[in-house]
Amino acid sequence: MTERVVLAYAGGLDTSVAIGRLAEETGAEVIAVAVDVGQGGEDLDVIRERALDGFLDEANRYVTGDIRVTPHGGRAVVTGCRSDVSLYDFNLAPYDSGGTFDQSKAQGFIEIFGLSSKIAARRDLA
Repeated sequence: MTERVVLAYAGGLDTSVAIGRLAEETGAEVIAVAVDVGQGGEDLDVIRERALDGFLDEANRYVTGDIRVTPHGGRAVVTGCRSDVSLYDFNLAPYDSGGTFDQSKAQGFIEIFGLSSKIAARRDLA
């Protein structure tokens, strides 16, 4: 189970930076808490917006690269993408014997994903 750290979030730049640093250096899940005890100052909506911006920045840290789209029927269809930090490995993807993926490992996934169809067919035939 991941360790959790609760941080009193004031909404300033120092606290915003601390969230990412704590998570990165400790590996813990950081829970930021902002409490309005009537002290005045920043509106909680402003603090919430700043926290959301920080979350989006962190979530999009590895969103990089290029996307190729083709217009089709009034919409854009993704026809390719690439990134320097992609986790995709072509040698794991082919369905022939030339890749590094052991095809026998796929049997369990096929059975698990087909289980709902088997159950539905058994129900419908009964």
